Amino acid sequence: MAGIPPEAQGPSKAHMTPDRSEEIAEHARDAAEQRAGEEAFAAAAGERVEVTWGDELFQPVKFNGVRVGPFTASTAVRAGESIAAATVRLHREIAAAAQTIFEEKSATYLRNLAQIASDASKVQVP
Repeated sequence: MAGIPPEAQGPSKAHMTPDRSEEIAEHARDAAEQRAGEEAFAAAAGERVEVTWGDELFQPVKFNGVRVGPFTASTAVRAGESIAAATVRLHREIAAAAQTIFEEKSATYLRNLAQIASDASKVQVP
């Protein structure tokens, strides 16, 4: 840096921190191996995972609707399965159950709505 006094140029390269990228990369590899080992241990130990499906409101008309949920379920992690895979598996099972419940409740809701409309049409206003 021509024309700039040495004291204004900052520290010399001899005083800078050495490159630690290889050390950081090795630490990341060790952490990944540890996580893989922990997941394998969890599967061997049959660790439990829990999934919660929140309350859903389907509201085809104002002030009236069909609620599905909330649901909470748990399962054991299967041998060779990761915690994430067990969570996804359980979520899919809850989603299938929620869909079945929604279809049943919706059909009942529509029948009740039709009955109310039929009954209302029979009322005679004086």
